[in-house]
Amino acid sequence: MAKLKCITLLLFSALFSAPAMADNNVNVRDGRPCMSGVCAGDEISTLAGIKWQAAKTNFGRPIKQNDKVDVKSLLMNFAPSAADTVKAAGPYLLSNSFDGQAIPKLAKLKGFCKPLYFTGLEGHFISDGGYNTEVHINVVPGNAPSSQTLQVKRISRLYSSSGYTNAQMDELSKQLEERYRGVRRGGPNQTEPAWSFETSGVGYDRMLTLWAPMISGIQVNDQLMAYPGCGKSLKID
Repeated sequence: MAKLKCITLLLFSALFSAPAMADNNVNVRDGRPCMSGVCAGDEISTLAGIKWQAAKTNFGRPIKQNDKVDVKSLLMNFAPSAADTVKAAGPYLLSNSFDGQAIPKLAKLKGFCKPLYFTGLEGHFISDGGYNTEVHINVVPGNAPSSQTLQVKRISRLYSSSGYTNAQMDELSKQLEERYRGVRRGGPNQTEPAWSFETSGVGYDRMLTLWAPMISGIQVNDQLMAYPGCGKSLKID
């Protein structure tokens, strides 16, 4: 048993190795679960210190700064005032992805009239232990009509069972419970952050997912449509 725990501790350390410049000592920040220095609910401007993998187009090649995009088509989901920032961030919006080069452009982006499609923009970084970490961001409306920010909505990491026993994975689950003590375990809801560690795929593979609150889609749509220039007047005649 002592040998099993020792191996599991080594596994735990490797799985959670952080990329350079990330504060790996923070497991929970203001009630929000974190992984390798990235926390559910973080604003995009705080993510610049992560070594992100290069974002790719829908055709699988790295995004280039001079990639042409149909700005007119993208602006259908933005206020007219956002034209310049939409053009600058266009290649990333089109590919539903982001990286370190995209962050300054996306941080300036305002005027969302709708949430980003599907799971938002997806970014990846590799931990020092070699584990791919997937981060999804989407727009979150603020208290005022003109207040909105891109925030981390979900963080996921797949832990392959290759070379490890089911008992080791179960022990890792117990250590995660200690790490995220005080944070609700389970799927996302509308009011509080959460974390889950569930079986994924074949065998003992496990997926660790950190969730920010998932606001109702109808509520988000209504709040974003209140941004100046987004909504339209509705008349009987």
